[in-house]
Amino acid sequence: MAAWGNNAGITAHEVDRLRATLRVARARQRLDALGAIAAIEGQRLGRESALGVLRAAGTTYPWVPGVPEDPAELLMRLLWADPTVVSVAELERTYTITTAGGRRGVLRALALRCDSAGLDAVAHLLEESPHNALLPAATEGLLDPLLDVPGIARIVPGLLATIDTHAWSVHSGHLLVEIIDRGLLERATCEAVSQRIRIRALTLVEEADRRAPPAARGSVRRDATQRADPLRVDRRRLHAIIDVLAVLPADSAVATLRRLLAAVDPIISARAAVALVGRGEVVAEERLRLLARDPRTRGILAEGFTRADRQFLLPELCSAQAPMAEGVMVEWLASANQLRCPPDEIEHRGLAPSPVEWGSGVLHLFAFRVRAPHFAAERDWMIGAVGPYDPACELYPGEAPGFAAHSLFEPFVSATPHEHLRALSESLNAERRT
Repeated sequence: MAAWGNNAGITAHEVDRLRATLRVARARQRLDALGAIAAIEGQRLGRESALGVLRAAGTTYPWVPGVPEDPAELLMRLLWADPTVVSVAELERTYTITTAGGRRGVLRALALRCDSAGLDAVAHLLEESPHNALLPAATEGLLDPLLDVPGIARIVPGLLATIDTHAWSVHSGHLLVEIIDRGLLERATCEAVSQRIRIRALTLVEEADRRAPPAARGSVRRDATQRADPLRVDRRRLHAIIDVLAVLPADSAVATLRRLLAAVDPIISARAAVALVGRGEVVAEERLRLLARDPRTRGILAEGFTRADRQFLLPELCSAQAPMAEGVMVEWLASANQLRCPPDEIEHRGLAPSPVEWGSGVLHLFAFRVRAPHFAAERDWMIGAVGPYDPACELYPGEAPGFAAHSLFEPFVSATPHEHLRALSESLNAERRT
């Protein structure tokens, strides 16, 4: 089968033979078949061969331990070289019977057609999929080819139907921003889009306000049952909506952003502040100073205001290295692969020269700790480091080559700062190598 990649064309009989091999529940046969698919990819298929690929993509294959690849999704890739060899109706039929990966491949094939028929099919599938649970997770750039198709505005209802879907919020928001930025929507349509997004945004932010952890609501006590971030998914959806509201030429978009600015969660509020400032709106200095007090939002404000060329509006905490480094440290610690929540306490413990392997410059050292019942509570104060920062940046902190935040969650008193830094640098370099 590996020799197929050298053929000028693939026959329907060979595709059927490939499908039969995929149906064998053995790792060797599955890997051989997947290798054959990889060898064929990029070749233009004939009509009968393409129909055979659609039949194969709609076939149920047994799970093979140690081979996680989805055969249907890889099979659909074979049509990407020329998706017009089959009809839109045939692609839609396959969409209803294939796997989630296969459906993602069908959507990409429809987008790659770059024609009106493919655009209409994608618009229909996006509008209907949330109701019938067929919509697969989106990948970056999945439907981007459609942006150059005349009449792209027809896909807007489908994007609005999926923008609050966890696996589609980022991609749907990206496409809506591109469509609006290119001036492809009429003013009246933009107002209608803004009103529809407003309804969903208000629902999401009210739910986020209710589910915010006690610390965000002003309570000193941390809820022991909420160590993970309860707003991670809702925040992702609201960020996509905020990106769209930031570019919508509609008066109601500003009103919606004002409500999001008042969100309990400081990260949602900071994103709304950046969007408002980017639109030329005024955000109260008191609100910005309050947001800058939260380590997690300083980087959001600094990056967003810099992008909008409004650095002069940044609070003082966003113009010093130590507070900005603290924000980076807290954001890294709160990520899903680390503590999964911000530390209960964090203190700046000074500066130290960066080990050569880490980067050239100065590192900021921090001590942090969490309360029980967190798994790391028994270690008390732990050490972490952030940097190096570029010394050439005078007005606002700039990251130097090798910049990173890192911690081994070792107790601060277990070694000297120099020994901690050496261990942190070795660990960071090992991660970078792998």
